[in-house]
Amino acid sequence: FLYVDDTVDGMITAAQKSDVDVLNLGTGEAYSIQRIAEIIQAASGFTGTIQYNPTRFVGVQKRLLEVSRVREAIGWVAETSMEQGIGDTVKWYQSQLADVESSKGL
Repeated sequence: FLYVDDTVDGMITAAQKSDVDVLNLGTGEAYSIQRIAEIIQAASGFTGTIQYNPTRFVGVQKRLLEVSRVREAIGWVAETSMEQGIGDTVKWYQSQLADVESSKGL
């Protein structure tokens, strides 16, 4: 997972500085879906219970990109933590929702 601002910055930096064919852009940190759900819960103020259905597991439990090559090749490191990125995204979404509701007179 990578915040969009970091993705754009990494792509521009790679285009300007790299002669390497393939670079992984990422944070170098692994997050479980449970941890991401907990971060979303905290950022959004959700007070309910997160429920899991272990019989419906699909895919990989954690994702982690090897990012040492991008650090070595162009000196690039993601700047936005998962918590900050999700927090900013929740705030943006809530402001958009508020704008829509106010335009409808809700």
